[in-house]
Amino acid sequence: NNTNQSEIVASWWDYGYWIETFASRITLADGATIKDIQIRDMAKAFLGTEKDMNDLCERYNVSLIMLSVAEDVVGGKWGAMAYIAKLNANEYVVENKANKTIALLPKGQNAPIFRMASLVLMDSTLLMDKILPVHRSPNGRVVVYCYVPYWGEKWGQSALGRALRFP
Repeated sequence: NNTNQSEIVASWWDYGYWIETFASRITLADGATIKDIQIRDMAKAFLGTEKDMNDLCERYNVSLIMLSVAEDVVGGKWGAMAYIAKLNANEYVVENKANKTIALLPKGQNAPIFRMASLVLMDSTLLMDKILPVHRSPNGRVVVYCYVPYWGEKWGQSALGRALRFP
């Protein structure tokens, strides 16, 4: 209800159908994506740097990025992203199996997936320069971010204003 119909949403491919069906928005990938290049590009962007995520948004005209914190991070789908992107998951986190916690290594601290999830999972949010939060579900399971340069240029300042007012 709070986005333009023509906006493109990046999320892990599992949620593409939901976004297309229930929100009537265009997604970068869904379960029917035949060419896996978008899925691999998303995996690399989520686990790369903010620059990698910015590049993904520019290349595919993405204005919104949705993250299911419960599934993608806590549920461990980020490990599948690492596998698809051919990255070593052990370079991102150290797991403490005794108390069921993880500590972010430097690569994990820089990766957009963990920076976005920090809004829900950590005491302080790991902020990014061009990717800002615009929505957090009441239960904290889902967060939505906007790619500010794209929104600012294509959709006007109202979207940027929403991002900057986000609690």
